[in-house]
Amino acid sequence: MTQRILTALNIAEFIMGIIHTFTDINVVYSWGVRGYGAGYVADEKGIQQPCLVLNVSGLVHTGFVAVYKVRRFKGRDGSDFVFSLALFDDDGKQKSEWYHDIKPNELGAKIDELVEKPKHLTDEEYQRLAEADSEYKMLADAYDAMEACM
Repeated sequence: MTQRILTALNIAEFIMGIIHTFTDINVVYSWGVRGYGAGYVADEKGIQQPCLVLNVSGLVHTGFVAVYKVRRFKGRDGSDFVFSLALFDDDGKQKSEWYHDIKPNELGAKIDELVEKPKHLTDEEYQRLAEADSEYKMLADAYDAMEACM
């Protein structure tokens, strides 16, 4: 394997580890992760960054989330790196601005806010919308399965 591929794989594995360390597994499941992998994404300056790419089907966003690690000198909180992320549609077109300076312990919450549960929703509103979304997805899956049998 080339060094470029190994770098992307190592970064993606590292970022997934951060997500799993600081984020409740049920929150991660709520994103409807259909797959994930390593890749490269152009940042705002056009520089290719090794990243984690999540393929998600959340309540708010369906498509891809690209996350890359940014090295920095020791921050005020003692961390020596932060993350940047952006949302992309299923065709790879960027759908959001880049969100920067996300601390490791805040990464899962930021992804959750953008993919599944916006801050402005109360728990009751979110629960109602999430249940309706789950029912819709189950019916769509059943319909697809039925069509495949015909």
